[in-house]
Amino acid sequence: MKHLSALAAVVAVLIPAVPHAAPAAPAVAPEFAGMQTAADLVVARRGFRGVALVLDQGREVWRYQSGTRDCAGKDPLDPGDRFDMGSIVKVFTATTILKLVEQGRLSLDDRLGDRLPGVPADKASITIRQLITHSSGLVDSLGEDETYISKSDLLAQAFATPLLFAPGEGEEYSNVGYSVLAAIIEKVTGKPYERALRDLVLRPAGVTSIGYTNRWPKSRQVCGILDGAAWGAVTDYFDRRGPSWHLVGNGGLQTTPSDLANWLEALWAGKLLNPADTAFMKDKLSRQDRSVPKRRTYGTNGSNRIFSSYYEYWPDQRMAFLLMTDDSHAPKEYVVAYFDPALDAIMDARDARR
Repeated sequence: MKHLSALAAVVAVLIPAVPHAAPAAPAVAPEFAGMQTAADLVVARRGFRGVALVLDQGREVWRYQSGTRDCAGKDPLDPGDRFDMGSIVKVFTATTILKLVEQGRLSLDDRLGDRLPGVPADKASITIRQLITHSSGLVDSLGEDETYISKSDLLAQAFATPLLFAPGEGEEYSNVGYSVLAAIIEKVTGKPYERALRDLVLRPAGVTSIGYTNRWPKSRQVCGILDGAAWGAVTDYFDRRGPSWHLVGNGGLQTTPSDLANWLEALWAGKLLNPADTAFMKDKLSRQDRSVPKRRTYGTNGSNRIFSSYYEYWPDQRMAFLLMTDDSHAPKEYVVAYFDPALDAIMDARDARR
């Protein structure tokens, strides 16, 4: 996910500033009292809009919802409402690639020139592994997410743009690299990216409602808020042909918070990939930066500066935390800081009981 264009102004309408807070459960277990306090505090101080939830042993045990799903600011969020997950899409793309590797249809060492037509000499030696790990030398972005570009035009621009460095000789975040991976997925499977995703990595996890396609009523797609005005849902900026290839494979998938949390837990718990590939994902596509070094944790996050998502998984505890927000005024970095002390306290108490 990258920048915002002037198109945002087309759908911008002012929304009420009063938050709609709706914790899902009437009573909060004592263990999560600190989480509830943190949620109430960030709503009071910043007007947090979105969902925070905790899974324990794969079961949702705590949830907090605040804000509305519609652009008019009238309808409170519902558990079935869908958010833009941002760059967490890259985890789905990489997992799909690794599933194709497990099926013998790809290798991480396959060269780009052997997998797609028209690749120039300076980019032909880029490997799939380098695309996944942002070490291909491809640039970050070639345009705005809201500006439609076809797959063929995106690839032509990517192949014509000079590399930032020789493949494998550096590391630079690349949204373009993940759109190239999406094109490889389509070439190998013979299916559109979204359908390949659904068949290879969503259905095996029991999750089928994640996608780009506007298959859901507009009323169930959360309206994002930019600088106090309604920006809309990500599908408001899709072309009649679908999402722009500035976005495909690297951002913009819609999901309910529960579906995203359940899918990510299945991934990190080793239910989608073999042990070696699961370890690769943990090493290359997750952060491990919590304050307690001995406590293992894996996670991912994403943002388009309106919608933002943050996920963390503690494998030894089989506990996960997910945050999804829809307001540029209260992004994930700000909101997570409120929850961090409560999460650490829960982990400390659990460690003490082990």
